[in-house]
Amino acid sequence: MGIRRCLLRKPLFLSAVIVCLSSITVPAAVIDQIAEDFRPLSGYVVKSVGDEYIIDLDKSHGLSTGDLFSVLAAGEDIVHPVTGKVLGTLEKAKAILQATRLKQGYSFARLLSKTAEIKAGDPIRRFENLPAVMWDYTAAGKTFSAQLQALLSGLDWQTYESAQRSRPEKLPPVSGKTYALMFILTENGLEVRGPDFLIIHQYDLPGSLSAAVKIPFTVPQAKSPAGMPEEKRDIRFRTVFKEARTIGNLPGVTLMSDFVKRGARILMATTDGSQIYIFAVTDKVDIIAKGDTPVPAQILALKWWLPAEGEPVYLTVVAWHDRQLASTIFKFSDGHLSPVKIDSPRILGTFDVDGDGRPETLLGQTFDGEEFFGANIRKVILKGGKIKTARPPISFPRRFTVLGSQIADLTGDGKLESVFIRSGILYVYRGKTQVYASPKEMGGTISVLTYEKELLTKDIMTQTVAFEISPVTEDIDGDGCLEVIAVSSHKAIFTAPGITPNVKKTRLVVLKYQDGGFTKGELGEEIEKPIQGLTVSDDRLLFVISEPGSLVGKKGGSHLLGYPLAKR
Repeated sequence: MGIRRCLLRKPLFLSAVIVCLSSITVPAAVIDQIAEDFRPLSGYVVKSVGDEYIIDLDKSHGLSTGDLFSVLAAGEDIVHPVTGKVLGTLEKAKAILQATRLKQGYSFARLLSKTAEIKAGDPIRRFENLPAVMWDYTAAGKTFSAQLQALLSGLDWQTYESAQRSRPEKLPPVSGKTYALMFILTENGLEVRGPDFLIIHQYDLPGSLSAAVKIPFTVPQAKSPAGMPEEKRDIRFRTVFKEARTIGNLPGVTLMSDFVKRGARILMATTDGSQIYIFAVTDKVDIIAKGDTPVPAQILALKWWLPAEGEPVYLTVVAWHDRQLASTIFKFSDGHLSPVKIDSPRILGTFDVDGDGRPETLLGQTFDGEEFFGANIRKVILKGGKIKTARPPISFPRRFTVLGSQIADLTGDGKLESVFIRSGILYVYRGKTQVYASPKEMGGTISVLTYEKELLTKDIMTQTVAFEISPVTEDIDGDGCLEVIAVSSHKAIFTAPGITPNVKKTRLVVLKYQDGGFTKGELGEEIEKPIQGLTVSDDRLLFVISEPGSLVGKKGGSHLLGYPLAKR
């Protein structure tokens, strides 16, 4: 495992503070990136499907989700006044489409606006013949505006002076003319938004402003061990769209889900506490298998396990049966789940220790009647249907749990750290040394177990344990250093296990290592329901939200949602 150098990109915030500078000089790298993102691309409408259209372009053409296309209608001919030769045609846009789902050989696009009917065979142009405006909130962007208009000459630009006169004081604009593209220049960078005001592209801070603008961090809120830098806040990581998009509905109320990349598709396993469901995830979810534990049990958690490339994929399931732990290892093959190891006395969790995207390491943790998660953790090896154990890849602190956790190199020094959530706190440890502890706002799950402790006396005592969703470690800002994406939540005041959730609202928190310490930020918007599964794959952040039933008889449900992430 090599040593990586982790560099922090300054994130973008939308702000209307005017910075008095004479002129902005945009770095050549930013100009080149804008030119590539808005590179002309031509194609055709293939057909309409429901409320969407299929176009004959895909990712291999350089297409990205969020790209805008004008659907062209032929206008009047341009005729030379002397020779009478037809020089061309005045094309005009009769509709605007936005790419939403990329397939192999074609893509789907949604309709944003139209003035005439769209037909199969209509030509389309990416980022051309669209009304555009640049709102400058720096008072220093006139030269850059001229450069931008020359670079993207296919757009129908409003003049700089006219744009500033009509520039809204507050964003988003609540009234006035609607533009297909709004280029918004602030002291923190350039945002490009579509007609529905959702972000299409974002660009880093122009170089001439970087020395003049300071991006503030708030007062640290987490306690750090002696000698460790305190936590800094206020980083925003970027998604293409402000609101998550629903990919599909799931059966029942999902208590736990897990994802794995298998070839060209993503497999998702979910459980409602009694059944196991397997889905193939593309731009939708298709159920491909269904299973159950060998004996009736309360399923608490499940994790995918891929011991080696070319071998079968396994699913580990942790359950509770007859007042005792009952873990099972299933083999998933040909659309069927087959148990290969039943009633393991260990709590099972899987990890991608080598960072290749495959959860190859299975760890087993002993059951403790007092705390549930015991002190002994071993690497589990399945050979010939028999379980063998070995030393784990790193040492762990006493409070580590093999569920709700990850193992990764977060600091870029070639050494592994363990990350886990327990009792509402996210911890980062290097071996048995704590290097970070969050405020008590992390986690939040509806997969819980209340059981009777085994006591020598006749007194009955119960213990409640939560099975948290594992954080995700991924380089989402493209700087070569892993970030931690984890669930944070506000707890409900009144709860009834199995009837009402113990989570009121959730959000996704990002933890990043920089300057010798960890900085905490956010990704996406606050969610009104518990998040019960999380992954990042192919520039998409996927997560499962669940809504348990209510005391008044309202049925619950679950959904798979996704954020397309910004280009790296």
